[in-house]
Amino acid sequence: MKLKTTFLAAAAMLAPALLNAQDAPAADAAHPIAATSSAALVASAQVVGFYQRFQTSEIWTSDPQAVSEVIKVLRRAPVDGFQAGPQYAAQIEAQAAQMATMTPEQRAEFDKLISTAWVGYVQKIKAPVPGMIYGDAYAAPVGSQTHEILLTAQAAPSRAIYIHEAASVNYFYDRIRAAVLADMQARGLQSPDARALANLERARPMPGGGRYVLVDAATQTLYMMENGQPVDHMKVIVGTDQYPTPMIASTIYYATHNPYWNVPDHLVRQTVGKRIVSEGTGYTKPRGYELMSDWTNDAVVMQLNSVNWNEVVSGKRTVRVRQRPGPGNSMGKVKFNFPNGEGIFLHDTPSKHLFAKASRDLSNGCIRLEDAFRLGEWLMKGPAVAPSKEPETHVALPEPVRVYVTYLTAQPSAADAEGHTQLSYVKDIYSIDPAA
Repeated sequence: MKLKTTFLAAAAMLAPALLNAQDAPAADAAHPIAATSSAALVASAQVVGFYQRFQTSEIWTSDPQAVSEVIKVLRRAPVDGFQAGPQYAAQIEAQAAQMATMTPEQRAEFDKLISTAWVGYVQKIKAPVPGMIYGDAYAAPVGSQTHEILLTAQAAPSRAIYIHEAASVNYFYDRIRAAVLADMQARGLQSPDARALANLERARPMPGGGRYVLVDAATQTLYMMENGQPVDHMKVIVGTDQYPTPMIASTIYYATHNPYWNVPDHLVRQTVGKRIVSEGTGYTKPRGYELMSDWTNDAVVMQLNSVNWNEVVSGKRTVRVRQRPGPGNSMGKVKFNFPNGEGIFLHDTPSKHLFAKASRDLSNGCIRLEDAFRLGEWLMKGPAVAPSKEPETHVALPEPVRVYVTYLTAQPSAADAEGHTQLSYVKDIYSIDPAA
């Protein structure tokens, strides 16, 4: 498949700048990130408009525990990419100490300030990830409008619990962040290294709960997630450095049994075309290759000698070649497609021996599955069997399942007896991490 977007193009967007707070003194031992400026902060126009529209006077100031929780989250917020967090935390903490002497008007303004800080934080952790392809609306970020954030906070039975849950982004993100913060505290750092920030950015899209598939191209591992926790995993094969598997957020709606394989253009030129030129069209018969009239669903099979294969090899002509279902088909017996615009999908493979390799960046971008039928049973919530021997037989999933493909070189260790984790880095196979 032809990749329109490569990781290399996204690398600059995925490498955030070092924290502005790195030269400031630590706020306290537990939160080694300090305010970035002494300038006073004020409520945003969007927040002021929300309070006027919904005739709200306060969301936070009647709940001191919620205010304390907001301050805790904001102190560490630069790790989440919200650079103004410590400055907001310092100002909110100072004003909270004076709340008993505030007039109603002052309390109302203070409440708006807290809302402004909270909206900025939530919008950051819900922002689309640079370089990620959002294949359909079902997997795109939601709930980032000012009124959505504040109405949710206002309706929460416990705002302190809501803050904690909202700041717990997802299983992968939370574990990386915990290891980053522990490392910063242990080493007395004001900011993590740029690799950690880039990994947190790439770990952000997955939800905190629910049922979804996560593919980590960096470790070549697929996770099946339920209630936001991994319940199973398997090895996968991902794209090479030349044909990297892109980051994608999308949805799996169906399985395809006995799939055709549409051969990528570069393989048509470099492999199939060259072999036909040197060996004749007989090369294709035992391998099940067919020449198709076009790329539409109504395409018909054409005679192989109806095109000049030298023109194909030289790149002067582009043709569609597909491989019929069968034992040697590169898609194996089943594939799981999902909208993404890049021709990337999860699929079975006849080359099972490749999963014994330690590094499995071997494909043309698609994701080969160690056990496609085990994944199929999980997706189908039951047996994943082909209903017939017909090619390209589609079977709908009982319910759509979101799929996320990302790239996490930062790998936290299992928590020790004291609950601490450490962070290590696997090989950056696509060379997109910023320098440490």
